[in-house]
Amino acid sequence: MTATVPTWIPCPVDIHTGRDAWLASRQDRIAAGGIGSTTAAALLGLSPWRTPWDVWAAVHAPHLLEERKPADPRLLARGLALEGLADRLYREETGAQTWGVDLHMTVSSGVLSVSPDAFCRTPDGVGVVEYKVIQPWKRGGYPSADLEIRTLADLDAASSMGRWPVDRQYVVQCVAHLLASGLDYCDLYCLFAQDVKVGAAVAGWDTPVAVEDTARMRIWRDGDLCDAVA
Repeated sequence: MTATVPTWIPCPVDIHTGRDAWLASRQDRIAAGGIGSTTAAALLGLSPWRTPWDVWAAVHAPHLLEERKPADPRLLARGLALEGLADRLYREETGAQTWGVDLHMTVSSGVLSVSPDAFCRTPDGVGVVEYKVIQPWKRGGYPSADLEIRTLADLDAASSMGRWPVDRQYVVQCVAHLLASGLDYCDLYCLFAQDVKVGAAVAGWDTPVAVEDTARMRIWRDGDLCDAVA
């Protein structure tokens, strides 16, 4: 796909021709020792999908890695379809301008290489958005309203019973986006949705969807916060 990066995005953006090209580039970067936003969480032992050993073996001993089960194509299709829905709801709720949700992009700085779901612009600055589609029954573990995080103390203040207001791997993912892009903030926008028999139709998905709620946590680029999480 041919696309032109808007002038309001100051960081270099690499746009891939499709998902296959993006995956191949990602695998090459990991094999060369590059660190992505999900890889960063794995290195810290916070990823439910990969361990620090998996990250090491991908670079130094790929033959020792167990072959992973291919991703369920329906889950992939659902995630891609609901990203578009999340982008629309995010724009409606925040008034932000967004770009790139339908593209496969990477932003790199040093060994870091990340793939934001979209870029966004508001009067407060320019940032990236990370969309998450979450089962409604997990709603209680996320912010009840929009949450602004500027320092590590803000994260601790928002914690409940020692737990940060969102899954820790998502915080690391957002900070990796900030470190790689150098932009002002990263919005983690959560869509609490599930497939239902009767609900709203979503383009690109064959089952009605019910959205029960949304939540947004904005992490601002702060040196102390980035150092502490990274």
